[in-house]
Amino acid sequence: SRRVVSAADAEIRGQFDPAGTFTLVAGNVTLWRPWNRPSGTNELLNSGTLHLIAPSALASLAVTDGNLHCNSDTTISNLTVGSRADFRTATRLLVTGNASMRQGLAVIGGGTVEFAGTTVLTNGTQSGGVYVGHGVLRNSGTWRQAIAGSQGTFISRVNEDRVLGTGVFENTGTFELVTQRPLEVHIPFRNTGRVLLGRATVVFDANPAFSPPHNGAFLPQSGSELELNNTTLDYSAAGTLDLAAGTLRGIGTVRAVGTSPRPKIINRGVLRPGNPIGTLTFNATDGFEQTATGELVIAIGAAGASNLRCDGTAAALAGTLTVELLDGFSPAIGQTYSVLNTAGRTGEFTTLKLPSPGAGRKFEVTYTATRVDLQVVAQ
Repeated sequence: SRRVVSAADAEIRGQFDPAGTFTLVAGNVTLWRPWNRPSGTNELLNSGTLHLIAPSALASLAVTDGNLHCNSDTTISNLTVGSRADFRTATRLLVTGNASMRQGLAVIGGGTVEFAGTTVLTNGTQSGGVYVGHGVLRNSGTWRQAIAGSQGTFISRVNEDRVLGTGVFENTGTFELVTQRPLEVHIPFRNTGRVLLGRATVVFDANPAFSPPHNGAFLPQSGSELELNNTTLDYSAAGTLDLAAGTLRGIGTVRAVGTSPRPKIINRGVLRPGNPIGTLTFNATDGFEQTATGELVIAIGAAGASNLRCDGTAAALAGTLTVELLDGFSPAIGQTYSVLNTAGRTGEFTTLKLPSPGAGRKFEVTYTATRVDLQVVAQ
């Protein structure tokens, strides 16, 4: 094996490909030529900085309080972070296989750090999370937030070269919150994949008075999904929640409560309360609005129906109401289902997509000042 122990800088400009495990204990080591390590070899970065100038490929990297800086595209097959790691990249750093991180990771530089396998962020009893500077931290595989500490976990910004980070967390795969500990998001979260949130409180925080200032925001893209499973999604410190695209589904509570500015919840995409039945609750100071491009989908089955409840919240309606019958269910004449409960209603759905509940029957939508109901009547 080859071991490097250094308290000073070391630059290696020639070919450097030692057999066995490479261990950096301290100091700063710069490799100028491509460093391509075969499968089965392990690199240990206990402290100090490993700087890769040329495109490189590492089979397995274990980091404990160390720094990996990449000037060119670099791949890592498997990654383990024992406590804390700093990754700086000017281009793209790709983890192709599995990654395990106990407390967290800081991503700096103007490039992209991408996790394409199964990534698990976990710990013992401590809080943990990830920091992003000016670049992109991307999950294109399966990312699991499994923090067990009472303080929960976070996705936050970090100062980079004395400038507060402007980067984003981007999910193009599956992002899962698998414990009941809280999650705080302090940076833009751009979702083009699927986000699954469990029984926990998830806070998007854009409070500029904090140190460092927070600019958390949920940015759904076309084709994306956000699923709540008895989740409390607190968007109060991030202003208006604009569901500009994609689908929001599930059971839980979404809050956008504040005085200055007065936040609201806007649906421009697809809203599916229930899993597939059950209640989704909105609580927004400036109300709930469904625009002309928005769609509210209500599922009805033998066990009941889904429902949108606007708690102390006014609703302005437009767009489409779509009703789906589950497993061939055929409701009887006179059966009434609550589509929407609200503190006050304006507007109506522009388009109705209603299935046939059976021979000689039809659905009829009725509006009151505080409700929208769906009733089965004779045809």
